[in-house]
Amino acid sequence: MTASHAVHIGFVSPNAKWGAHYDDLLALVPDGVQVDIQPLGLYRTSLNELSEAGGDHLAKTTQLVAERGWAGVAVTGAPMQVQNKDLPERLRAATGVPVTTALESSTAALRALSAERALVMTPFDASMNALVGEYLKGAGIDAVFPETALGTGPGALALSADEVYELAKGALMAASDVEAIYFQGARLNPLGCLERME
Repeated sequence: MTASHAVHIGFVSPNAKWGAHYDDLLALVPDGVQVDIQPLGLYRTSLNELSEAGGDHLAKTTQLVAERGWAGVAVTGAPMQVQNKDLPERLRAATGVPVTTALESSTAALRALSAERALVMTPFDASMNALVGEYLKGAGIDAVFPETALGTGPGALALSADEVYELAKGALMAASDVEAIYFQGARLNPLGCLERME
């Protein structure tokens, strides 16, 4: 498949800037697929600001689909979805293209593994983790969050693959009866150590 015939997918983030984890993600994209990563700049200091950003997300993403001819959209950032629960359906209706979210796709992956209890690693605070846990509970998955702080927001960007591995290893040893480890929040980037974890 030539580049001109590649499937063109939008990957929209509520963040305002390009994260280093995007480079790791793009390295996984197969031939024949073009992924446009588009930061939308929907919050400045706190993920809680996203509770008021659903309309802006909808407008910006709908415009990008029309301008760039995206065949589908991946909406990143669990905090966006858990604070704007109707956003995925509104995006599907407004854009007319398939839309998935971080939570929807990750939940589907956990179900494919028949995992009913997962250790959930995030760079979020306790209140945001509670919302993520509520979503997962509604999907039939018992979420277990580590007792130790993983570093929230931009601080999580400074973690090396070795540090992410050690955090996950320690959290797994402290958790009971989990069937999977689920990384939510790519700022806590596990891509450099997934094979070692498995």
